[in-house]
Amino acid sequence: MAVVLSVGFSACGDKTSVTGKACDVSATSATFVGYVNLPPTELTTASFGIIWGTQKELNWDNKAGYATTRELESNKYSVTKHDLVPETKYFYRSYVCLNDNTYLYGAVRSFTTAQPENLIPYALWCEDNTTLYFIGSDYIWEVGNTHDSQTITALWYGDDIVAQSTDTPAWHSILGNAKYVVFEESFKEIKPKNLSHWFSWLVYEDESMLTDIEGLEYLNTSEATDMSYMFNGCSNLTSLVVSHFDTQNVTDMSGMFNYCSSLTSLDVSHFDTKNVTKMSGMFYRCSNLTSLDVSHFDTQNVRDMGYMFGGCGSLTSLDVSHFNTQNVTNMSIMFRDCGNLTSLDVSHFDTQNVTDMDYMFNSCSNLITIYCNDTWSCQNSNYMFSGCISLVGAIAYDENKTDVKYANPDTGYFTRK
Repeated sequence: MAVVLSVGFSACGDKTSVTGKACDVSATSATFVGYVNLPPTELTTASFGIIWGTQKELNWDNKAGYATTRELESNKYSVTKHDLVPETKYFYRSYVCLNDNTYLYGAVRSFTTAQPENLIPYALWCEDNTTLYFIGSDYIWEVGNTHDSQTITALWYGDDIVAQSTDTPAWHSILGNAKYVVFEESFKEIKPKNLSHWFSWLVYEDESMLTDIEGLEYLNTSEATDMSYMFNGCSNLTSLVVSHFDTQNVTDMSGMFNYCSSLTSLDVSHFDTKNVTKMSGMFYRCSNLTSLDVSHFDTQNVRDMGYMFGGCGSLTSLDVSHFNTQNVTNMSIMFRDCGNLTSLDVSHFDTQNVTDMDYMFNSCSNLITIYCNDTWSCQNSNYMFSGCISLVGAIAYDENKTDVKYANPDTGYFTRK
């Protein structure tokens, strides 16, 4: 698709820059055309181009992008872009840069991109700037094309993105090389169904290269059912904004933030978890999280909570008092190594179906009080309270008494509420 841009000019003697009129506008593409009038001696040294943006008073400082060329056909030049945002009003103007660094600008004009129809989802890998871009486009992209002034060295599209059939995303081949991920606004109408391991595969031998995910608000999760290990091992991410995620259809969140060890905060307070059945390892080894609000989690369908908060050693409090655990079968290592927790309220835990409590509270060295009025039983409870050296209930901690026999408020470590 194309957009052709003319009229309006700035002049310097007999030198002019003219902005053309837009045509053939599509949802994401445009070909900008400018006209230049220069003495022949300057044509070979000057450069020409287009700047564009979303502000009417368009100038070099507030532009969203620009493109330059030195190729002229008569006095005409053109620049094609395929990564515009659908249903967006763009302002644009031509410019000429003379060899003395003087700029001549054409008049500002505008057009509005079309409504998106059947946009193709793309993941574009640009090796030179170690960035993986996610875009929606009506253009057929190819390796060797330029995006964001970078050469595309690999790409994936269509069902590779929206209908991933395994837990291995198509871009696993760039494993270990990506430092940045960018979701562009054009991607916001794309609705992937499987987000399993999407960023996990950007980790190589447990060393994450990924330092930043930009534009995550343009990842539409409304149809996603699987978010397992989505950010697994992203140990260099220091911030992650997922508060906008629509999780109403998600059934698997196991390992979702596993080993996100540089995060100090994470807002999951608005997650809709009513359909989730797996939360094992969801926050495992998020060792620098100082707070975590899961008090509104609907856990009525969850079957696996093993490793869920294991290794969250910087948490000083954790409210799980409203967790519905009637269907949970695995609680092993659930709170292991939560060394800064001083109390836990599990008084509403229904553990009748739990078969594994191995290491459940293991090494919670500062844990003083576990509130619970019930007596628990479980076939597997090895080292359940081992290392809970500060724990006091009906009895004080004894390193020889660490299994489920002491999960009660009468002769064990629980405290009635």
